[in-house]
Amino acid sequence: MGSDGAQGTSVTIKSTSVTYQVGTSGTTAPTGTWLTTVPSVANGQFLWTKTEVTYSDNQKTTAYSVSYKGTDGTNGTNGKDGTSVTISSKAIEYQTSTSGTTTPTGTWSTTVPSVTKGQYLWTRTTVTYSTGDKTVSYSVAYQGTNGTNGTNGKDGTSVTVKTTSTTYQTSSSPTTVPTGT
Repeated sequence: MGSDGAQGTSVTIKSTSVTYQVGTSGTTAPTGTWLTTVPSVANGQFLWTKTEVTYSDNQKTTAYSVSYKGTDGTNGTNGKDGTSVTISSKAIEYQTSTSGTTTPTGTWSTTVPSVTKGQYLWTRTTVTYSTGDKTVSYSVAYQGTNGTNGTNGKDGTSVTVKTTSTTYQTSSSPTTVPTGT
């Protein structure tokens, strides 16, 4: 068994200091004057935060954190053939079907048709662009049917509430049901 070690002393934080500075590099700390308030940061510059901690034994640690304020991006180029692409036309059409998964092949109508129970209403949206390109999308809705009647309750009769009773009891536990009167 070894001998006891020497009596140690605890080290506490004596003081902290947080200061800020703007820099042009995100990897090399700036060498100018550190400020106690956050300075204004221009696009494309870095905000450096320096945290210094002084301990009761007068040792110091310094830590830095860096954030970047982005710049505005460049404008995009025009679309096909040097012009912007716009929507030339759009068409919304409807058709009924017995399937909700297979696109109907009949005649599409610009007015909503009557949908009988058990049928699907298909909506087709066609968008034509200034380039001549088209996109076609579909959505489907179902007209439900009446469900079957439920069966009667136990012994062929419907179950109804006969009586209700409300009682109270105090308890010292919010999670365990009390067992007293």
